[in-house]
Amino acid sequence: MREFVRDQLEDYLSGTLHSQEQAKLEAFLKENPSEVKELALFEESAELLKDLRLPEDEILEPNPAFCARVLRQIESERETPFWAVFLQPAFGRRLAFGSLMWLALLGGYIVTVGGPAEDATQHIAERLLTEPPSADYELRLSPDLERNRNHMLAGMMGER
Repeated sequence: MREFVRDQLEDYLSGTLHSQEQAKLEAFLKENPSEVKELALFEESAELLKDLRLPEDEILEPNPAFCARVLRQIESERETPFWAVFLQPAFGRRLAFGSLMWLALLGGYIVTVGGPAEDATQHIAERLLTEPPSADYELRLSPDLERNRNHMLAGMMGER
């Protein structure tokens, strides 16, 4: 369809086309018979659409039960915000337990890596290097490795 007909199509189908433009359109259609067939199809489609339209005095209202269901759904969504899951007691307990576990792990790490244990280790090392072992040192070995370790340290430090 040519641009001239396309620009005038809405006004022509609704019957509001000015007389000068109507004359130009009719002259154009006389020269182009293929456009007449296409225009007739558009007119037929416009008539079918007019038949589907409701009368202006008839207003459709939705079913009251439908409106009530929609309003209930809106209210139920409004009552529970998305962040409400964070306020549930089970989530709070899990969050508190997880926080305490992280605190315990962090405390354990700090205690094992730094702090007073370094001072004790430094003291033992200095004592071992500066003081000679005692003369009454006696080695007592057993299958228990921890006990052997303690005996060795006690003997090197001169303690029994």
